Amino acid sequence: MLEKKLLGGFSFFSDIPQEYLSQINEIGKISEFDLNQTVFQYGDKAVNFYGVVDGEVELSITLKDQIIRKNIQYEEFIHTHTETVEKEIIFDLIEPGDVFGWSAFANPKVYTKTATCSQSSRIVSLPTDKLEVIFK
Repeated sequence: MLEKKLLGGFSFFSDIPQEYLSQINEIGKISEFDLNQTVFQYGDKAVNFYGVVDGEVELSITLKDQIIRKNIQYEEFIHTHTETVEKEIIFDLIEPGDVFGWSAFANPKVYTKTATCSQSSRIVSLPTDKLEVIFK
């Protein structure tokens, strides 16, 4: 259960009547994450919606590219091999009062980015199956 006025600090919840906020408070949980700790990975099943209480979270994807490398030792001998190169692209920085994890509301309910803490963070998680019942 969350602190009574915690969700009031999130603009996403600002227009929700108090009776529903009380129900949402009952299903929420606060977790603490260290620097560089992952909240969820790209491709994970999306079951929670999140909000940053303290700290920061980066939303990113990792692109993988295959490159053919050549190693020429003699004019007659060329050796090639394939390397996989990964590059992380950060799409968004989530700060206190912001929410993330929208994939939990849309089918196929799989996270489309990786969420990693860029600072030590306190994050509220809300199970979307219960949240959807309250919203309906």
